[in-house]
Amino acid sequence: MKNRVTGIGGIFFKSEDPNEAKAWYKKHLGLNTDDYGCTFWWKIKIATTVLHNGAL
Repeated sequence: MKNRVTGIGGIFFKSEDPNEAKAWYKKHLGLNTDDYGCTFWWKIKIATTVLHNGAL
């Protein structure tokens, strides 16, 4: 099995009026959508710790 799908995900909604749904998402959730929906990019914030022992 050289080339295979290892995962797929998403949330899918069906609407009688997709343009109205897109306008609602934009107004209430601030999501910018296109003809294919909205993409969410996963962001990881790395916590950093600064140690200070009094030395410069």
